[in-house]
Amino acid sequence: MILNKCYFISYFGKYRNDRRYMLERAVKWAKGKEFEVTIIAQEWEEEDYKCFPECEIIKIPHRIPPGHARNIALNMFYAGDDDWCLILDDDTWIEVGHDIIDTIRDMDNCGNVYCLTVLDTVFKPEENSEYHILHVPNAIQSGVFLVRNGLGQFFNPGFKYYPRRKPKSIELEDSLLYGEDVNFLARCLYAGKEARVVLNA
Repeated sequence: MILNKCYFISYFGKYRNDRRYMLERAVKWAKGKEFEVTIIAQEWEEEDYKCFPECEIIKIPHRIPPGHARNIALNMFYAGDDDWCLILDDDTWIEVGHDIIDTIRDMDNCGNVYCLTVLDTVFKPEENSEYHILHVPNAIQSGVFLVRNGLGQFFNPGFKYYPRRKPKSIELEDSLLYGEDVNFLARCLYAGKEARVVLNA
């Protein structure tokens, strides 16, 4: 399986220095796994671009909903010949269990989409690989996404959800939060696609 494309969705906001540092670490990890890195860069400043000369950068001068940014990445990926791609936020990389990348590269047939998340609860796995727990989700999950070409599914940029307990920092008018990443696996499952949650990556 060809898994060479890695897309980072980036918006630094008021945490520019911290988020840029995290993205530098994430890109270093991706390069170590021999990925070709593309960054969907929203509202970056000129000094930000200079930090990533080895990456392809899609410049977006304004902030867009996260689902739109992820769909830009998916459109680029679906138009190519690679079998799989990896989509992450700019503060995210796979530290524990990152050999899931090698596992998928070595497999001939491995479903349609994987959502990677930290194992913070006990599940009863329905299938196991040598290194990972592959869980058939019975609830909506969110995380880092490995997507297979031909999946044909996109994120819903307008999907929002109410938090169960509203944090004090969220004002009343902002109590609806974007949740297109939470919704993506459900959309794939409803479409009859094979989806798995990788719990210890």
